[in-house]
Amino acid sequence: MIAVSLLTAATGMAGDVRSGEVSQQALIYLLRVYLFLVLLLGLTAAATTLRDKFRDALVWTKSLQEMASTDMLTGLANRRAAEDFLKKQAYAAERYGRKCSVIMADVDFFKQVNDRYGHARGDMVLAELARILRNSVRETDLAARWGGEEFVIIAPEIGVQEAKELAERCRREIAANPVASMDITMSFGVSDFREHDSVDTVLSRIDSLLYRAKSSGRNLILAEG
Repeated sequence: MIAVSLLTAATGMAGDVRSGEVSQQALIYLLRVYLFLVLLLGLTAAATTLRDKFRDALVWTKSLQEMASTDMLTGLANRRAAEDFLKKQAYAAERYGRKCSVIMADVDFFKQVNDRYGHARGDMVLAELARILRNSVRETDLAARWGGEEFVIIAPEIGVQEAKELAERCRREIAANPVASMDITMSFGVSDFREHDSVDTVLSRIDSLLYRAKSSGRNLILAEG
């Protein structure tokens, strides 16, 4: 629209020059102004294009970051994201003395589900369990798929007793409702960061608690604070 207006004005001035109403010097000056405006118009269009491309690149980068930190089956955070979050909590616990509890959960008799109903049904179970866990934790907690049929819940700012209550809420909700049309239970191990604990020491302690819970009958919680 602007370009058309400039062209129309330039054509009109050319006629004025021929008729002697506008000097050639004035015409040159006005043409320079028009050329500057055309250049400015082009730069504006280029800036708009660059802005749109930059915005698209940001959206794409954000999507890639979400994909890199999300478990595709369950929609929960994946192990990589959970490990990164654990490292931050370990630092906060060591540096500032902040509380953080960790819950490890494992599906009871999951191999039997896969063997009897197939892996597609097993995937349905994991996806449904992930939904229950996500709806049972606090907004500040991170629920993640640790691997296979194991899940982890990282709960900042609470001690073992509160974390055990959180695990019990999850356990009860799972046991009380059909999961993918089946009766499913989970076993839980619960502990927290202590003085001089590393991520590995906490995970080792929780893994041991979880193993004992499964060996003691399953569908229960063992906690150690």
